Amino acid sequence: MKEYIEKNTAKYPVPPNNMTAIRKPSCIHFSICGGCSFQHISQDIQINIKNSILKKKFKTYDINLHNQLAPLATNEWNYRYKARMSVKYDIKKDRVLIGFRERKNSRFVANIDSCKILPEHISNLFPELKKTVYLLSIKNRIPQIELTYNGSISILVFRILTELSENDVYILKNFSKENDIQIYLQPGNELSMYPLNKNNIQILSYTIEQYNVSLKFQPYHFIQVNLTLNKKMIEQAINLLECGEKDNILDLFCGIGNFSIPMATIVKSVTGIELSTNMVNQAKQNAKDNKLNNTNFIALDLQKANSLNRFKNIVNKVIIDPPRSGASTILSEVLSIKPKYILYISCNPDTLSSDAKIILDSTYYIEQYGIIDMFSQTKHIESMMLFKHDEYR
Repeated sequence: MKEYIEKNTAKYPVPPNNMTAIRKPSCIHFSICGGCSFQHISQDIQINIKNSILKKKFKTYDINLHNQLAPLATNEWNYRYKARMSVKYDIKKDRVLIGFRERKNSRFVANIDSCKILPEHISNLFPELKKTVYLLSIKNRIPQIELTYNGSISILVFRILTELSENDVYILKNFSKENDIQIYLQPGNELSMYPLNKNNIQILSYTIEQYNVSLKFQPYHFIQVNLTLNKKMIEQAINLLECGEKDNILDLFCGIGNFSIPMATIVKSVTGIELSTNMVNQAKQNAKDNKLNNTNFIALDLQKANSLNRFKNIVNKVIIDPPRSGASTILSEVLSIKPKYILYISCNPDTLSSDAKIILDSTYYIEQYGIIDMFSQTKHIESMMLFKHDEYR
């Protein structure tokens, strides 16, 4: 453990003589589990390190970052409400492993009995969950278990490569009942998910209290892993875009309406675009449930040319929340719309910096940027960057 801390403190340096930045990792599995890499560093220094990494990425494009926002952060433990865990039956030792990949060798599943970043009741459940999977006839045919939690309802999705036996169903239903956890099975792609007990389905949702809206979602939908921080992120996005009753917003990669729905309570109109028809339908339903009639959600492949032409002279502000691969393929069309603001939410500093170069080479400059500590204790970097058209300097 000491060797790991010394090695990684050198890799991610802390301020000189700041011994309070270094701490004992809170998780007993820190030395073997690859899920977290920053537990030996205090949260504020973790954020500083991530900001330094982001600045370094931009420096490769000769871009100096200024006008930094205060970082968005919340509880550093028990925050992760969405997580995918690997499952492995170790035939040699006749045991089941459930968790994240090993730190030293990502081919192997770490042997852990708890996880400090997951909700506490899920962390405490690891030993029993492993025993339960061990009892199944298909224990060697379950590669993953995915957690979805909304603060009150817990769902575990079992990825299964073989059909369950009657006894397997009985075992899992008992586990579900005893631990008040819904179980879903996934024999194929995400849309193949179905509840083990179809007579006891609870609807997942989360509320954005500041805007008096609630968003329903399915276990296979993308949501932010930290729902508490997500609320802060939405509020900051709305403030940065200076959303008002005359604005027509274009929300690209809108998902189930995470930004669109709360924004629609303030602005003239919001158009959300997402590739997944299923998520678009959920966004439409969320707008209907919240009695919003100024939204338009479209299922559209943003990678196709001329997909945004229709919004010229209509949209005045754009929000982009792309996957890790970034938004380079659509930036030329976004720039042709000439919005006053482009707000970019990123989970990958590599694609953010390269996409920012494209935007800055047009008629925009960086108004503000900030770090979002969405994945505390890990090396993952989430950030928000506001680009403003030169015309409005």
